Amino acid sequence: MELTAATEFVATVDFWVTFSIMRIHLLIIFASLLTGCCSVTEWGRVVDAFSGSLAEGLILYLPADGNAYDESDNGHNGELIQAQYGSDRHGKAQSAFSVSKGARIKIPDTDMLDTDETFTLMAWINPERAGYGDEASFIMMKWDSSPGNGGDYVLKLREDGQIRLLVANFDHGYTWHSVKSETNVPMHEWTHVAATFDRGDVKIYMNGRLDKHELTEITYTDRTETRNDDITVGALWSGGYFFDGLIDEVRIYNRCLSDLTVRKAYEL
Repeated sequence: MELTAATEFVATVDFWVTFSIMRIHLLIIFASLLTGCCSVTEWGRVVDAFSGSLAEGLILYLPADGNAYDESDNGHNGELIQAQYGSDRHGKAQSAFSVSKGARIKIPDTDMLDTDETFTLMAWINPERAGYGDEASFIMMKWDSSPGNGGDYVLKLREDGQIRLLVANFDHGYTWHSVKSETNVPMHEWTHVAATFDRGDVKIYMNGRLDKHELTEITYTDRTETRNDDITVGALWSGGYFFDGLIDEVRIYNRCLSDLTVRKAYEL
């Protein structure tokens, strides 16, 4: 009985200490908002850092469970173009996209998918090879298929095994910048890759850990919106620069996720 009472006392004290700390954080944030020292965007980052929410800002989620339905409830369902299904990292059949030789998944563009200043891209990949020839393999991209027009981003696997995020805009001619990972992706193994973009601040993650952080001069991607800049998973919109292997759990956010939240996604 004495041990039980002591345990309950410790639990009670722990609860009230945690509750008090949370109240202090909320008061500080509220005061910052009132005084203008903390913007709504910064508020969102603070909330994300504490909660690690994987639902907030999710605009596309393709779990590839035998279909290309968007499970973010935004209706961004994909269309399989020669793509098949394979086993996911848990060994479950028909639960990952199997792509090769131009096979891909096309997600038609919408206003919601036009993320210019902040976004997060992530997926599980299991490549058979890194690139083809001396070209990179596209994991996912958002680019205009009209000749001579621009694009927003490409997340790709380089021929040397590194992950690269390319961001671009065409406001004053074609301007682009790419950031590549420090770590190489192993072949024939599942790897969780993620990239965040926040007004020129780029981070690349490998298996839930920050791998590369770099600032770019491009603070937003192409704002010349068209109805031809669809999202494509597994290749260029034409089938070129194709990925050879398995891609699963494709997620796109309209905000920059924190380190904590990227780690949380990896640990699912």
